[in-house]
This record gives sequence, structure tokens and C-alpha cells, in this order.
Amino acid sequence: MRIREIFDTQVEEKIDPVVKVAERHDASKLAAEIGSYVVTPTIEKHLDDFLEHYTDTYRLPTTEIGVWISGYFGSGKSYLAKISALLAENPTLLGVSAADRFLARVPAQAPQRASIQRSLSRLHQCDTQLIGFNINTVADDKTTPLPQVLLSQYYQAKGYSANFIYARVIEAELDKMGLLAALHAAAEQHAGRPWVKIQENPSFYARALYQAVCEVAPTLFAAPADVAEALKRAEQGELYNVQFLVRAILDDLAARQQANGRLARLIFVLDEAGQWINDDNHRLSQLQALIEEAGDKGQGKIWLLVTTHEDMGAIYANARARQADFKKVEGRFRFKLSLTTENIEQVLEDRLFKKNVAGRQAVTAVYQSNPGVLRDLGELKNSSQKLPPCSAEKFA
Repeated sequence: MRIREIFDTQVEEKIDPVVKVAERHDASKLAAEIGSYVVTPTIEKHLDDFLEHYTDTYRLPTTEIGVWISGYFGSGKSYLAKISALLAENPTLLGVSAADRFLARVPAQAPQRASIQRSLSRLHQCDTQLIGFNINTVADDKTTPLPQVLLSQYYQAKGYSANFIYARVIEAELDKMGLLAALHAAAEQHAGRPWVKIQENPSFYARALYQAVCEVAPTLFAAPADVAEALKRAEQGELYNVQFLVRAILDDLAARQQANGRLARLIFVLDEAGQWINDDNHRLSQLQALIEEAGDKGQGKIWLLVTTHEDMGAIYANARARQADFKKVEGRFRFKLSLTTENIEQVLEDRLFKKNVAGRQAVTAVYQSNPGVLRDLGELKNSSQKLPPCSAEKFA
């Protein structure tokens, strides 16, 4: 047999080295990410605990709405954060729900399989929305307040423009009046471009956007100059505090719940939050204020998942935060998981190195023909370091 013929995963299959939490528009890719996820014992326990707690909050309010996942580069923390949030959202991907796709990845003999299956069966009771991104790529300016970053991402997820001020002052208010679709249609007509293009570069299409406002809300804005003045005044005011962010989201969730007849939730996934915090006590304070306000006011309706290279205690130590602050916010992050090399080894064995039946037989035959030579090759010479012995099982 050729080497390419022995593996369970075809060597031609493209495996992205980095899973991006923001990439959620390709259903086939999301289905593949869930379908190839390796559920190690550590991951199994974490997801069982998370899903049980998350679904329990459908009927029991809670302030414990945080998940903190740490691990060094390549440990799979972004992957785990994305899978956790995707399961909570439970979208239908190529005709199959995320929950059903994931359950197929949990080994039949797994201790927590039955518990996970119970939690997955409850997900249909809630309409959960996921908004995930690498916070370093969206917060171009490190001085941008965290509430503004999150509110901007939330608005864009609702279909608003990428111009935060225009989205906050114009689109959000007209949306409440039921005029958002008319606004976007008018903007398309004036700009001669589809909304998705206008949305990406609102500054270039500012004239069309201002004219559209006057067309759909003439009693509020008589001329484009009035729109410009309103935006200017708003930019000088305070729009970015965490209380406004949480209140705006909760208002939308209440409206969605009333319209759909189902519970409504929102999950933010802040990937690489540790790099964003760095050693800045102010940014750490913003994260603390966010999870406290979301927990107290939301009572389980707004969730926060963060990933960092360092564990929670190390982040607080680097930022020189007071111990009291750390203890205060630590309770909001009910789940604190650190991914280890053990997890990586199992993922590699299952995802990349796993052999098909014929391939395993062929590799085992090679070992049995050359056990001494192979064991000798697997030892380090002139070193006190010891590697695991090269057995037939390990070699295969």
C-alpha cells in the first residue's frame, strides 16, 4: 500500500490550521467543522457541563453567564468556543441540526453521552443567536471602548451599516418604527448598489444614506443636512457605555421572544481576548463591567465566551488587577477550561493519524516484521529524556 492509502482521513482533504469563530456563513464548512470535531474526555466533560447549565437557565435565571477557555496557540480553544456556541445556537446545516451532527461525534461508550443527548434535545426551546469574532481584528483602535465594539458587531449582525454612529442613531431607531427595509431599499435606489455593498463602505455612500433617511422619515429629517447634524451631535455624546449595550440587547431579545413565542438568547464569543487585554487594566475593567452588567440585568439571556492564551489568574496578574476584582468577576465565569497537550495528542491521533482497517493491518505488519529496529529508532540517544516506548499499538 502507498502511504496515502492507509489513512482514514484522505491526505488530499484541506484542513484549515486555524478555526475562525467569525466564519459562519458557509453552511457546508460549519457542517464539516462539527462533523470532524474530536470529542476528547476533557471536551466531553466541558460540553456536558456547559450544555446542562445553559439549558437549565431556560427556566432558572442565573448570573453565571461566562465561559473562559485558555490554552496556547494550536490547542483548539477557538474551535471549542465556536463548537460550544454553535451547539447553543443549533442552526440547521445542510438539512441536519448542529445538535444531531455533534451527537454523532460523541463516542457511543462516552460516560456523558446520555447527559449530553438530554441537553441537546432541549435546545429547540430557545432561539439563540451567536455573534463571534476575533476582537483584535475588529477593534482597530485599542482606545475604542468595548461596549462600542460589541454594539457595532451586534448592529452589523442585524443588517445595519458598518458605520456605528449611523447604525446607532438612524437605523436602530427606524428599525423600531418598522422602516428599516424601506431605508435600505431607498439607499440602494439612490446609490445604484445593493445594500451589502453599501453596508461594507457606508462613508463612500454617505450621500445616498442621508437622502434615504429624508425619503423614509421626512417628518424627522427634512434635508440631508439635518441627518448630518444629528450624527455630529450624537458623536459628541456618550453612546458607548455598557448599560446602554445590555439594555439595547435585552429590549431586542424581549421583542424577539414575543414575536416568536420562544425564549431568546444572545452569545458573544470574544476570540483572543487575552491579546486585546494585554496588560491594560482599563480594558480588563471593561470586560469585568460587561459580564457583571450582562449577568445582573440579563439573568441568563446574554452570554460571554472568551478565549485567551493564558488562564484567568494570569491575565489578572499581568494587568495588575486587585485580587478583590478578580474574585468578583471570577464567579461570573462559571466555566474555566485550560486545554492541554493531552487534548492535542488525542485530536492528532483521531483526526490526522487514524488508519483505515486495511491501513492499520498493513502498518501493524510492518512493525511485526521490524520491532527491534523501530523501537531503536524511537529512542533518544545520549539524553536523559525518555519517550514513550514504541509498541505495535503506538506505531499503528
